[in-house]
Amino acid sequence: SERPSFLPSKDKVNSIPTPAPIGQAPANVARWFSALAEAEIPKHDGQLETSQAAVGTFVQMGKAANTRRAYRSAIRGWCAFAERHDLPALPARSEDVATYLADLALRGRKPATIELYRAALRYLHHVAHLPIPTTHALVSEMLAGIHRSPNKMPSRRVKGLTWEMLCEVVDNIPMTSLVDTRDRAILLLGYGGALRRSELAGIQLEHVTLDEDCMRITLPHSKGDKKHEGTTIVIPRGITRHCPVRAWETWLRQSKLTPRNNKPNDTKTESANETTAAFPRIWLTATAKKNGPAPTPKIGTQSLSDFSVATIIKRRCQAAGIEGDFSGHSLRRGAITTGAQDGIDLMALKRFSRHRDYRVLEAYIEEDEAFTKHPGKTRF
Repeated sequence: SERPSFLPSKDKVNSIPTPAPIGQAPANVARWFSALAEAEIPKHDGQLETSQAAVGTFVQMGKAANTRRAYRSAIRGWCAFAERHDLPALPARSEDVATYLADLALRGRKPATIELYRAALRYLHHVAHLPIPTTHALVSEMLAGIHRSPNKMPSRRVKGLTWEMLCEVVDNIPMTSLVDTRDRAILLLGYGGALRRSELAGIQLEHVTLDEDCMRITLPHSKGDKKHEGTTIVIPRGITRHCPVRAWETWLRQSKLTPRNNKPNDTKTESANETTAAFPRIWLTATAKKNGPAPTPKIGTQSLSDFSVATIIKRRCQAAGIEGDFSGHSLRRGAITTGAQDGIDLMALKRFSRHRDYRVLEAYIEEDEAFTKHPGKTRF
């Protein structure tokens, strides 16, 4: 395993990071970068040092949470490699960076993953105010060779859950437990809003409003919202059993979820599950005693992780017998693909998917569209 043993302890992560550990052991570099990535905004006390420390924190907050997490993992991997081969971790030498990226390629890492590691190393030196070693011609040419290598791993092609496939998956959920109700709502809302798995996992009860025509989900942070102004997702209310709004209402009714601190003290009930998470974890109940009532499921207060959302999607597809390489992105890809199949124009589809670039949007449409929409199909 590449996971080093010098990861920062939890009590050190939220401290204000010290200056960059230039020339120090790789273990110190890994600890410093992780602490910087997780540092909380300090309270103003008039001290110059506090304001200087806040600079790094605000710089980190300019990156999405998933990007920060990926960079932390990449820097840990680099530091483990540097420690194992007695190489300087910060500043890194261009020839050592090229060697490390070549090592990743030899171990079967995909070019996109190697590019991410390169970006993480560039960012490490950027926040440390050091010359960037990843821009050297040796590194660039070596990466070009990796992209052209006949031995490179093919890019993963995640399969989208189109509407017909999604309905089949949803109809195969037995609906005998609270977990079934939650997972059904996750699948239908994820499709109805073309939501990313991180967006699904991050929904809070106070983010959702309902009216006669639709439901609105406010995302305080999302991938395309660089200025963190918030994005509102509108899902229309339908009339079929597969309506996402109805699935959400069923989940709320059965779970009895109540936004925390949203009711006066004198109206609180013991049966209410007070939380802010729209899709929290549910613990499996113990076996009921003989002739006794079934135990009440225990609902947590924290949101599911985005990894858990992806696991739910894959597990439900497998249970329904749907073949394909599904992931946490399958709902979003499937919704966009179905829209293209239904003839939705690109402008409306771009508004629905919240992409900033039409080229990125087109990459989401499944390859079978090249067959069904081929200009020569009716002429050949």
